[in-house]
Amino acid sequence: MNNSNTFLEDILDSSPSPGTLFLVLSRLKDQGDLERVIKECRRALEIYPEDLYLRRLLAETYFDSGMIPQAGEEIEKVIQGVDDLISSYSLQTEILIRQEREKEAIESLRLFLAHRPADRDALRLMESLGPLDETSEGSGPALPDIATPTLAEIYLDQGQLDRAIETYEKVIAGNPDDPSILKRLDELRGMIGEDRVDEDKDAEGIRQQKIKMISILEGWLSAIHHGR
Repeated sequence: MNNSNTFLEDILDSSPSPGTLFLVLSRLKDQGDLERVIKECRRALEIYPEDLYLRRLLAETYFDSGMIPQAGEEIEKVIQGVDDLISSYSLQTEILIRQEREKEAIESLRLFLAHRPADRDALRLMESLGPLDETSEGSGPALPDIATPTLAEIYLDQGQLDRAIETYEKVIAGNPDDPSILKRLDELRGMIGEDRVDEDKDAEGIRQQKIKMISILEGWLSAIHHGR
């Protein structure tokens, strides 16, 4: 055993921290000692089960060893751990807003929405920070074109029927075979027709009122004229 390996062995025998373990085991993996890395990772994860770096290293080593099912099981745990931390982007967004760093807040919120595209609070916040598909002159790159059913319904709640329909059309462009989205889009398009019928009725009612008022005025004028 050379001096380098002896040094690594000494570290492993000295109850190192998770960070040190990760560095040492990564070095052993680079040297091709996959069996030892798997053994030490599994032992370390019994003590530090929440350490995502060690778990990812174990998944990679399983994969390199051809142990695909085991690699898949471990990487699922890593992904779940990452998913549990996604809310950190939401907190970061709030911090950046308090610091009046709006462009950075938008980017942080965009990353949050990439993982939580149906989060209504985040979508409302994004809408309040600026247009979702436009950018002001000189304000940097355009904001992400976020189109989700939730956002469409938010527009509808705000009385923006046209924007709700436009958003659903973008959603259906990416999911053309989704029957529920198609049905909802048809419903909203039908609402435009209903609105136009209502507008036509209102316009006709106003026209009839004007005709009646003109008739009354003409009657008054005639009475005044004959009274002379």
